[in-house]
Parts: sequence; structure tokens; C-alpha cells
Amino acid sequence: MAVGIAISGGGHRATLWGWGALLALAETGANSGVVSIASVSGGSIASGAVANAGDYSAMSPDDLEAVMAPGLRIAARDGLFFFGPATNGYVTTVFGVAALAGAAVLSLLVAATGTGRQWRPVAFVIAGLVLAALAWLVWLRKAEVPLRLATVVTVALLLGGPLMAAFVWAASRGRPWHPALGLAAAAVVTAVLVAIALKLFGRRSLVVDRALGETLLSRDGRPTALSEVDSPVHHVFCATELQSGDQVYLSPRLVYGYRVGRGTPGDLRLSTAVQCSSCLPAAFVARELDTAGFRLERSWAVADDVPAEPPTLLVVNDGGVYDNMADQWEQGYHSRRRRLPDLEAVQPRADMLVVVNASKALGWSPLRRAQGLAAEIRGLSRTVDILYDVSTSHRRQGLVTRFSAAGPEELDGCLVHIAQSPFSSPKAFARSGDAAAAARAREALDLLAALGADEEAWARRAEQSPQVPTVLSAVGVGLAADLLEHAFLLTALNSYVVLGLGSLPPVERCRRERFEELVRRA
Repeated sequence: MAVGIAISGGGHRATLWGWGALLALAETGANSGVVSIASVSGGSIASGAVANAGDYSAMSPDDLEAVMAPGLRIAARDGLFFFGPATNGYVTTVFGVAALAGAAVLSLLVAATGTGRQWRPVAFVIAGLVLAALAWLVWLRKAEVPLRLATVVTVALLLGGPLMAAFVWAASRGRPWHPALGLAAAAVVTAVLVAIALKLFGRRSLVVDRALGETLLSRDGRPTALSEVDSPVHHVFCATELQSGDQVYLSPRLVYGYRVGRGTPGDLRLSTAVQCSSCLPAAFVARELDTAGFRLERSWAVADDVPAEPPTLLVVNDGGVYDNMADQWEQGYHSRRRRLPDLEAVQPRADMLVVVNASKALGWSPLRRAQGLAAEIRGLSRTVDILYDVSTSHRRQGLVTRFSAAGPEELDGCLVHIAQSPFSSPKAFARSGDAAAAARAREALDLLAALGADEEAWARRAEQSPQVPTVLSAVGVGLAADLLEHAFLLTALNSYVVLGLGSLPPVERCRRERFEELVRRA
């Protein structure tokens, strides 16, 4: 049986969940039948690290553990972005320049207010010292903030005192036309600082791309090209193309979007494909990809409002905007084959799909009274969250329905959902009319009993796992081990009970201590 895997988004929560699932399939031997791994967002970090290492279908569990180790260290202890060693220099520079720009804006306003009033500049130097001292105390209370960042921001605020004094002096002295000249000079300085801060802030997507290439997605000391990671397993990184409103697929074998066209990855880096797939709106800037190297062509008909020729530029962001579970690559295989006659040569169609879903469910969130801009932002943010949650929930329900009704020629599959307990599928299938599935379910329940698993404790874990924040910073050793263990056990049981994939792993390989040790030694 050819198996496809789809790994959802969700920051480092999804990365860890994806690694736990991939490790389970390697442990049970089911990875030998895998033909594709499609991924979005945080799941693409997990898939990218595996793609960079070689052929997942031939990896032993020990091989995969070694592949995961650098990423586990980043996800659990170091972090990647805001904060993380690979990007802390950039973050420090942005915050330092932003603090100085903010001080300049405030200084300009004070200087404009005090024009011609003969204010004493020394008072503003003292005010800057007090402001920096207060900032330092605030930073020190936040132990998770790197010391270097706290120091740089404090120094920037410290410079705000002399800057304000200089602006006030320039606007308060000399002949009648001198203050206007002084204010103009202060405005130019402020504008330059603000422009530099905005320019630096706008580079955050490129910085994360570079960090991925330096830490996880490199070979022989250089970032890996996407075309270099081709193996029997087809890794497909899903992103959302903003001009067409479609999903665009970036893989070692093709670049494809329905309205975009079909091409090759050219010199696109693996880290760029992963970052494009995990380019969360607002958190990161949408990426612009020149298509010259892709050699795009489009031989099929599209709507009249679409340009006749493929675009010269792709504008992409997080794949989760279009499909946060990455299931559309395999779900749309049949319709895609009508446009791509050689698709079977690119990748054989999967017979089964394992959807590894770490999407965070939207729970109750109390909102305080607010007015003005705060109310506008709060309402918009919550509305976007609800729209996203509803669409993802319907996708999950639709998947389960399609899998349940799948005929002999249709794509069968199972869902490994982060809000599910390992007891759920075995208990449901133990009462099934399918004798083989019921027998597998009883084997799974015996495994849980041998582990001493507590059903109520796992029900609580199923409520807690989705609450891990959607971040690319470190989640902590304990939470990382929790997610690995949960995903591993749930994938091993669901894929075996529901689909009959592989075999159940040995009891000793399922124990909590294994996953804690795996994270700690990374």
C-alpha cells in the first residue's frame, strides 16, 4: 500500500507533533510504504529536516532520532525566532533601533512643544536616565529575554535622554529662524531612524529563512537546494499564493499552482520553501519569488480574468491560509492528474492518507471591555481566529466522513488529531463489525494496559496538548516530550487500528522515559 502523509501547521507544536508521528510510522515499519509527505507551516519544519537527511521510507527509528535531534534542541530549548540563537542578533538590532526611533519621535514632539521656551536640556538627560533605569528593571524581571537584547534596548533608551536634550536645545536657541531649522534637522534624524527600523522589521521572513538554512536545512556548511533533497519520498511544501488565491506546491520535483502553472524549483532553497510554507501572516512578511528560474508553463484552460501567461512573480505566505492540514495535495491528486499527465512519474498516488493534525482548537476566550482602536483590533483579531477555526473544523469533519465512506478505488485514511486520546480509536473499533479491525483494536488496548496508561489522564492530555502556543520559540523540554509521546502513541495506534498499517511498537519503545531522554540529549 502506498501511503501519503499530511502534516498540519501550528508552529513548534506542529513540528514536534509531526516528528512524533513520523517516528511512530518508522517504529511500526509503515514508513516503508510512504510515497509523499505534504506539509504546511510548523509541519514543514519537521518535513524539511527529514527531507534534508535523505530517504524517510528507508530510515530506521534510530536514524530518524538522529535526524530529529538538532530540531528537538531548537524546538524544546533554544528556539528559532523571538527568541533563538540563530536570530537573536537580528531581533536585538530591530528592538535597539526601534527603541532609539521611538525615543527620537518622542524627542521631536517634546522639542516642537517647547520651541522658543528656553527649556533646560539637562532635565531631559536626567529623564532619559530615569527611563532607561525603569526599562532595565522591566527587562530584568523577564528572565526569558536574552541579556544582550535587554542591554541594547536599555542603551537605546539611555541615548534617548541626550537625543531629547539635543532636539530641545536646537528648537530653543538662536535667532527666530534657528528653531525652525533645528526642528527640521531633528525631523530628518527621526525619519531616518524610523525608516531604518521599518526596513529591518520588514526583513524578518528573510532572517528566518537564513536561520533555517544555517541550523536545520544545510549540507556541507551551505543551505540545501530544494532540488537536492529528492528521494523516493516526495516532500511537498504547501504555501498560499496571494494573487491567485490558490495553494502553490513547492517540491524537489515541481512547482505547481492551478492558476500559476507548472515548473521546476530551479535554485530555490529548501529553507525558502519551508519558510514560505510557514510564513504566518502578520508575524512574517509575504515572500516574493521571481519565477524566471521556475520556467513556469500552463497548458490547461483557466478563467478569463487570469493572465494568459504564467506570472513573473509569486507572492506567497503560510500554506495554512488555504489548507492548514496539507491534505489537499493527495485529496486533489485525481483532478490534478488531468492537468499534469506525467504526475504518476512525479509521484505515484497514495492509497492511504495519514493526516497528522496539530491545529489548535479555538476555545473560550473572555474579552474585557474596550473602546476605540483597542476594540477594533481585538474584534478583528478574534474574527480572523474564528473564521480560521471554523474552516479547519469543517475540514476535519469532512476528512473523517470521506475516510469512513471510502470505496475500493478511493483514498482511505485516518486522522491523528492532537485533541484525541490514544484510547479513542481502539475503544471505538473494538465494537466494530469489522472483525479484523476489532482484533487490532483489542491488541491496541492490550498495549495501553501494558503501559499502565490511565484513560482519564490521557483525556486531560488531549485537552492540554492543543493549548501549547503557536510559536517558533522554545516550548520547553517537558512540553516537547509531551507532544512527542502523544503524537507517537496516537499515530502508532490509529494507523494500525484504523488502516492496518505496520505493526504495534514494542511496549518499551512507547514509554514516557524514552521521549524525555530523546529531548534532553538533543
